[in-house]
Amino acid sequence: MSTNHAVTPPTVNSSKGGDLEAIIRKFTASLRVDFEANILRDAHGFKKRAVSLFRLHLPPGPGRPPEELITLAQQMRAAGASWPEVYKKCIPPDADNATRQLLMTRLRTGLRSRQYARRQRILHPKSRRQETCA
Repeated sequence: MSTNHAVTPPTVNSSKGGDLEAIIRKFTASLRVDFEANILRDAHGFKKRAVSLFRLHLPPGPGRPPEELITLAQQMRAAGASWPEVYKKCIPPDADNATRQLLMTRLRTGLRSRQYARRQRILHPKSRRQETCA
């Protein structure tokens, strides 16, 4: 004999004892009141903007953390530094020739990859990618 019980997600309580779902419900209720005209005008656009702002002010999700040397190389190249200047700053001077060549390649590849990913995010925002995949 089986019973059909709905599975409810566990409540997430903060260290201060607050129920996350209840807090979110209160927050969204206040948004509905404070921004009623905006929601009536463009509910989808309002929700999209609210969610993007919500995500902006929370810590990032899982992903590859940025490598400091690639960030430094990116900043130096943006400032007009040549690759040899970047290598001098980013690659340890005591590295043997093979290691040095490998690190130089990784630096250029990492920077190119980061620039390509940024270009893709600009050209193909997430919402557009989801619409074409569906």
